[in-house]
Amino acid sequence: MRQVGLRVWDVIAGKCIHTYEGHIGSISSVCFSPNGKLALSGGMDKKGKLWEINSGKYIQTFEGFTLGINEVRFSPDERQIIIATSNKIHIYTLDYDLHLPGWKNWDEGARPYLEIFLTLHPNYTEEDFNNILIPDLQNRGYGWLRPEGVRIKLDELQFGW
Repeated sequence: MRQVGLRVWDVIAGKCIHTYEGHIGSISSVCFSPNGKLALSGGMDKKGKLWEINSGKYIQTFEGFTLGINEVRFSPDERQIIIATSNKIHIYTLDYDLHLPGWKNWDEGARPYLEIFLTLHPNYTEEDFNNILIPDLQNRGYGWLRPEGVRIKLDELQFGW
């Protein structure tokens, strides 16, 4: 049997954005996570595969099934996946903590959130920094930024250093 790929298309441009190869034989079910960042595929090769959409990176394989996979799904909170064969339903809990990029002082992707914070809080206090800005960055996926690095960038934006 040949290796087959899952493809993600830009339907407006009519071109393939990514091809994710890894299944042998046909792919029987595919779904996207509710936030659109992950894809889960199941195949007749008795394997489920988890992919990161933007990078095309393979994350994990789920295997050990005695029959081919009929259906795959994410839970609404994206913490679990369901893989169904014709005789069993398997539920797995995902551990996203294993995929943190590591501590960093700064990431330019967080700049707009600092600019908004400064617009709303031009005379911010230490309490504002710790109770508003840092939790906001964490909720937006920047929880791995060191607060001291965020403060340096905030000062640069505020004072033009």
